[in-house]
Order: sequence, then C-alpha cells, then structure tokens
Amino acid sequence: MSFYSKKFEETKKRKYRISLICPIVRPSRSKKRLVMTALVKYRFEKPLKLSDMYLKIGGLKHAVKIINPFQKADSPRKKGFGIMRIVIKQSELGKFGRKSFVNLYGDGKSRSMMFHGMANSYKRRTSRPYWDTETNTICYFEEATNGKLMLSVRVPNEMDKTSNKAKTVLAYILAGITGVFSKKRPIYMYEKFGRYEEGASILYEKLMDEGYTNAYYVANDALLPKDLPEKYRKNIISQYSFRQYYTYFRSYTFAATEHIKRAIELDSPSYLIWKHYRKGYDKVTHIHLQHGVMYMLCMGADDRYNTRKESREGFYKQIFIISSEKEAQHFLKYGGYDRDELYLSGLPKFDKAVLYDVHDKIVIMPTWRPWELNQALHDAENTSYYAFTKRIMDAVPEELKDKMIVLSHPLFSKVLRGDKEEYTKSYDEILRETKLLITDYSSISYDSFYRGSNVIFDWSDKEHCLEMYGAGAALMLQEDEAFGYVTRTEEELKEAIIKAYNEPQKQEFIDNYNTIVEFHDNRDSERVIEFMKKDSLL
Repeated sequence: MSFYSKKFEETKKRKYRISLICPIVRPSRSKKRLVMTALVKYRFEKPLKLSDMYLKIGGLKHAVKIINPFQKADSPRKKGFGIMRIVIKQSELGKFGRKSFVNLYGDGKSRSMMFHGMANSYKRRTSRPYWDTETNTICYFEEATNGKLMLSVRVPNEMDKTSNKAKTVLAYILAGITGVFSKKRPIYMYEKFGRYEEGASILYEKLMDEGYTNAYYVANDALLPKDLPEKYRKNIISQYSFRQYYTYFRSYTFAATEHIKRAIELDSPSYLIWKHYRKGYDKVTHIHLQHGVMYMLCMGADDRYNTRKESREGFYKQIFIISSEKEAQHFLKYGGYDRDELYLSGLPKFDKAVLYDVHDKIVIMPTWRPWELNQALHDAENTSYYAFTKRIMDAVPEELKDKMIVLSHPLFSKVLRGDKEEYTKSYDEILRETKLLITDYSSISYDSFYRGSNVIFDWSDKEHCLEMYGAGAALMLQEDEAFGYVTRTEEELKEAIIKAYNEPQKQEFIDNYNTIVEFHDNRDSERVIEFMKKDSLL
C-alpha cells in the first residue's frame, strides 16, 4: 500500500473528522479576495452548533460560514452535511505565515479539515491563486501531503512563468525517453537561490576531484565565483535552463543543504517536479548536507514537522549528515529516523571553514521567525524579529558599532542597516572576519565557533518563540552545554559582549562544543563520499 493510501485509510478510520468535498475556489480582483466554497461532511464527538464554528489559520482566528438548508444554524448536531464558505481578503494576507494549516473550531478544540478522497491521490492539489499586485504576493489553498487543508501566501517565482512550465514538460518527456537507454544517473547538487556555496559546492568539488563526472551543480551564472577553476565549471548547469529541468528528471540522487522540494526553486507549483522526487523510498535519495549542526530547536515541534521522517516516508529516502552521537540521538528520538539514514561524518561545509588573522567583526544573526513572514512584508518594524535584532544592536558599545554587521532576513535588512551600504559578501566570507557572533538559536553559531569565534546566545524572548513554534517546541541545547555566553537581560548582554569580544574561547565552551561536533580534521567530504559509495549512490 502506498503512503497516500495509508494516509487515506487512516483518515477514513477516524471516528471524528471534517471532510471537504468538491471545493471551488474563486479569486476576485475586483473584490480583492480569495473565496473557497465547498460541501463539507462533518462528524463531531458531541453535538455542536454550526453558528458557533470558526477557523484558525496558522493560529489566527478567522471567520467561517457553514450553512445547512435543512438544519437551523443554532441547532446542535453531531454529524451531517453543510456548505462552507471561507473568504480571505487581500488586507488580511500580511497576518498569515507562508504556509498555514486551516483548522475548524467549535468548542475550543482543533479539528483538521481533510480533502475527501484526495489523500488517496498521487497528484498534488492546489487552487487557483489570488494575486495581490500591491505587495506582489499570491495566495491559494492547497492540500498538504497529509491530506489537510492549507493556505499558502508567497511571492511569485520563476516557475509561475508559462515559458518555464513549457520547458519542464518537454524536459520530463525527454528524460523519460533517454532514461531507457542511459542507466547512469546524474548526481544533482544545488543550493538556495542558485548560489555556489555551503556544503553542496564543497562536496561537488570533492566528487569532481575524485573523478565522478556524473556530479552536476545547478547555479545562477551571475553568482558563480569569478575565479572558479575550469575543471569545475564544465559540470555547472545554469539555473532555470532546459538542461537543469532535464538533469533534474534524470536524477535519483540529490545533495544539498536545502530541502529536495527546493531543487528547482522554493515553492515550485509544478506537479511534474513535485511528482518526480516522490517516486519512492527505494528510488530517490536526498542527502541533506545541512546548513548547520541540527542540535538547537527540537525536531519534535509542530513547526519542525518537515524535518521529521513521517513528513516524507514513502516519497523518498532522506539521509542526514550529522556531526556527533549526541546529534544522532536527536534524530533517532525526535525525528524518527533509522541509523542507516544518518551519515556520521561531519558537515562538508566545515572543510573550508577558516578565520582570517585579522578578524574584528561583531555579527548579529537572529533565527528567522516564519510566523512573521507576511507581517514583515507589510509592517516589518512591528515584528518581534525586528525588536529582538534592534535590542542587540543597541547593546553593542558605541566604540564597537563600526565593527557591527547585521545578517538579517532580506525583508528586514534595508530597514535595519539604515543608510549603510548593503553587504555583498557571502556568509562564509563574513564569518572569516568575525570575532563575535550574537544570535538566539541559529545553527550558524556552530559554524562560527568551529572557526575560533566567540558566541553569545541571547534567550530574552525564548519562551515566546517556543510558544510560536507550536506543541513539542523545546531547545535541545541546554544552558549547561552551551558553547557560548547565555544572556536574558540587557545588562547581561552588554557585559557578555565586552567579555566575548576581548577574551579567547573559554575551555568550558570548547569542551561543550566538542561533545556536539566531533570532527575537526577538515575531511568531512571524504567521509560523506565513503558513505555514498557504501550505499551505491555514486
């Protein structure tokens, strides 16, 4: 039985559920809204009034109207049918996250709405979108992989263009034909936005050095290093080219620090792309090289669902690169992974992690808060992300402010840097000049400490963030195992900045770090390749 079939059977067995049948979605430019109308079949654990029902979209309360022409709205019922109408206004888009589950409430209890019959389908379901031209944002309903109703709000991307959709279809057909005659499959490597950086670029170069000519890297031509040797350039594929789509459909092995669904770009609407990487656990393998060590926010949190095995089991095999036994236990206990899905090798990105002799920068990099994405599009200065970042900036002594670099989310970078010029250097280049990194829970702290920089963890709003990450949210990194100063008040932060900037790494912090990151020989890529050989992925 397929993964989808299992999910559908589980849904049918649920005693209490809400099913959406034949939903119709109509975007309206004139009225500036997106409207969903659907036949809804409901079964509650106790009689409830349809007039008392309301929605929560990503945790935010939202009105809903459910009508049954044969039943009074204030007449309690345990089960029945009705017509449901959900209206999303353009003025509300800034309140929602990039992807938000839509749940029905009637007595304070959450009830997920499932697509009736659609969870048994192999095809992804998305509605017609509403396009907000004022903020260049699109909004649409979609079916999540677990069959639940979800609202997506995002900026348009390249794959929304008709030309790229056409190239995708042609590449899919050609890859299917040539795949019959050519059995050697490419190794498809990439990073976010087509950048040539992080673990994928380092592993790619190591594979090329060892003679694996079937390794390919997808990059934006404008972002390639000018001094990149020719021997690596020959297997570089231009982003959004026909060759990229063809290589994608020919590949069954993917490697990147990004999710496999971003192998083309973030939030691709293409069904063919979505379908390809879901060909099966025994067919497609994604090696997650990781942005940083995964021992910070707990994988058990609702917001970290996509990091757990249950979110992709049956679609493809996910292999994570880890750095220690302590990190492995995090994946085994909270992620649900098996041992053979973990490569204990260290992160390839650390192979070229260096610190310049002259390093005097203070880098501020908070963890991104996904629940504030669309609020940031409309009102960045009233988000907790902005307030947290500004608080740290104000705590840096005046005599050190010229050393300060704020690596914030792009939506905040302009408002935070003021009249200063935008940073054009890569994160790697900035970390080479860093003496002190200040963050809350960002995994970039592992990268910075590995190079020899000091770290400060400011946990002043930790409780608020953990609440927003949802049920099960917790920090794996505890204060007694932190590899830097932990602060909660403004005075503690100011004091820690002076100490951390003027003193070398404390032995206590080094010892704590070494229990989480075991490898320090810059040979992590070699170990990854050995694992890949063992699993016949080359």
